[in-house]
Amino acid sequence: MVEFATEPGIYFDISDAGPALRIPEVRADPRALLYRFAAKRITSAQLSRFHMATYDPTCSALYSNLMECGIETLPWPHTAMAEPRNRVGKRPIVVSVLGHQREDKGYQHMPNVAEGLLAANQNIQILLHNAAPDGLHETQDALRQMARNDSRIIVDERIADKRIWLELLERSDIIICPYNIMRYATSHSTVVSEAIAHGIPLVVPANTVLARVISEYGNPGTLFRSTLPLRFKKPHRRLSINSMGLPSAR
Repeated sequence: MVEFATEPGIYFDISDAGPALRIPEVRADPRALLYRFAAKRITSAQLSRFHMATYDPTCSALYSNLMECGIETLPWPHTAMAEPRNRVGKRPIVVSVLGHQREDKGYQHMPNVAEGLLAANQNIQILLHNAAPDGLHETQDALRQMARNDSRIIVDERIADKRIWLELLERSDIIICPYNIMRYATSHSTVVSEAIAHGIPLVVPANTVLARVISEYGNPGTLFRSTLPLRFKKPHRRLSINSMGLPSAR
């Protein structure tokens, strides 16, 4: 069983005319070439024993075209570890980012995001969980300093086992995912799937796999168009499915 847990090296360029596929220069990103090269060397006898899959039909279609073989689509594997709770009227609202933070997950934007959110609403807390704090040194140091100066900012650098992860989910009232749109146009997110399983509202990028997933579950969140910069304006809630199967914000 082979699960493709990341994007295939084929990207969507998003414009007013809609999304278009783009394969980058192979010297900069050779993954698409590598997948095609490897697929040509899988014999039919071997292929009959392979079950290759993603958790999203768009991702499966991209890999299928790239590798010229069938790629299955599986249901998202994550289920709730606890009963979803009613957050109506809870104060302060805890706005969270969770997981192993990287640049493609937009963590470098969090100092500005946290500052903007706290300035816009005094009755919230910001929970910043980063299980890989050595990855983005300057960002993490800036957030630590902000937490020392403002008790509404909570920095958590623990590696999360099942108990800690459940604790983080239970503390979170909203999870924001300031993820790179190009990266997640063709890739899913464990954080998003677990947030949906636990009934936690989300903020995710438009024109991505993540946006379509939340549309399939009754729109438990809102979308943003760009991560540079994030803007605190009227949220984009209406979704439509375009010809490539990707949701687009209006």
